[in-house]
This record gives sequence, structure tokens and C-alpha cells, in this order.
Amino acid sequence: MRLFRTPDFRRPFIERHKGSKMLDLGCGPNKTPGSVGIDHFPFPGVDLVHDLDRFPYPFEDASWDAVILNHVIEHLDDIPGAIREIRRILKTGGDLWVATPHFSDCSSYSDPTHRFHLGLESLLPFCRPPNHWFDMEHAYVAIIGRWRDIGYEYLINRRPEKNAISPRAHHWEERHCFQRRGREMTFILRKVQEAS
Repeated sequence: MRLFRTPDFRRPFIERHKGSKMLDLGCGPNKTPGSVGIDHFPFPGVDLVHDLDRFPYPFEDASWDAVILNHVIEHLDDIPGAIREIRRILKTGGDLWVATPHFSDCSSYSDPTHRFHLGLESLLPFCRPPNHWFDMEHAYVAIIGRWRDIGYEYLINRRPEKNAISPRAHHWEERHCFQRRGREMTFILRKVQEAS
């Protein structure tokens, strides 16, 4: 019997944005219900075919309430460029959901289309000066197997403040992540008011 399970953060995010303008970038054939799906390939359900490595995206400034990047960011050529473009199309206070494999998970390396292998601090540069475009509302890394089951995952994911990673998670990533491997990381970034 497992005492601890990895929480499902995606369902509450989708519920919170139900009825709002939600964009699923790189949705593939599994578009998020209630969203507009955009992908490089014309899968069934894709509403707009566009290469996410080509800027600008075909949307007006501040036109979306939420953007989803579900296992997409690691495939992009230019992560800072994509984040800058998402910032442009999100409304102030809008949310960006990101899910991606942790670099210690074998799935990060087994897919030959992955261009980047990301860690817990990979999105922090967009949450601090000079590019304080977002506040990091949520950062969580799932841990594989028994370490999750005994509560280690819960322990390392307790964050002291916004725009920071838990010291325990930082220590795990720096010293133990290949012995107690991570799996999926999830982030929620909220667009901050642009300086005038």
C-alpha cells in the first residue's frame, strides 16, 4: 500500500481555466478539452497548424488566459524565444502550464526529438530580473518508485516562497537525482504586469 502518490496538478489547472481562453501549444492528437490546439503536424483535433519554432505565433498580444506546454518545451529549438512569445500572447495574470521530463529520467534521453534536458531551475531565469516576466506559482518534480511511496517526493517539493526552488529539491537535484531518479516536472508560471 502506498502512503504517498504524485498529485494530479493538470486537472485542477484545466478546471480553474474552464470557460476561459486556453491555448494548447504542441497538443498533438491529445488536445486539452476546451482549448484551442496548435501543432506543427495536422493531427486530428489540431485547430491550427504552425511551427512553434517560428515567431511570431499567429495571435494578438494579450489574447489568451492560459497556455499549456505539455511535454513540448524540450522539443523546441529556442526555449527563451518561445517563452518570450508566450509572454506576449498571455494576458497579465494569465497562466503558463509546463510539463517536461526531469533530466534524470531515462525518457528525457530516449526520445531522439528531445533537444533539451531540463531541471528544476531551468525556468527560473524567466522569473527573476532582468527577465522577470512570470512568477513561479508552482514547481514540482515527481520521484520514481519507493522514494515517492515513503514521502521523499513530498518532502523535497515543499517550497519556501515564490520564484524559488526548495532547498531540499536543490540538494536532491545536485547530489542524489541519479540514485533517486525524477520523472515528470510540472510548473505553473503566472505572467506579471509589464513595467511601463
